[in-house]
Amino acid sequence: MLLQRGIEQGDKHDWESAEKTFRSVLEIDPKNTHGWYNLGVVQQQNRKSREAAASYDKALATDPGFTPAMYNKAIILEGTDRAGAMRLYQQIVLLNPKASTTYLRMGLLQLRTGETSGAQVSFSKAVAIDPKLRDSVPKPYRPAGE
Repeated sequence: MLLQRGIEQGDKHDWESAEKTFRSVLEIDPKNTHGWYNLGVVQQQNRKSREAAASYDKALATDPGFTPAMYNKAIILEGTDRAGAMRLYQQIVLLNPKASTTYLRMGLLQLRTGETSGAQVSFSKAVAIDPKLRDSVPKPYRPAGE
């Protein structure tokens, strides 16, 4: 399958081939959510943030609840549109309340905007869902635990 070939090329960091393959997938099926998403991943890996965000938008146009595209787009937006990134993170946790890494990223973003109490809540949720994330939380904000 063409999509799987592109994923395998990306796994091997053969970004040029992967991008060509995903574009071929999209020529065949312009509404292929995974084709748009994976093209965005390749673009993001190659520091083409604007193009990646546009590809994630096209993935979301085909499947508005596709949280992997929301998550990756939010990461891109963290540097330029913190409010937009936070809206995407909040949408993800509404769709998937167990999205532990989303809570972690929300907390980190909240720290950067000075929302320390909100960050503490987000970090607590992240660690409650996935205790392995505890070490990823900045020390002063780590929930009590082992």
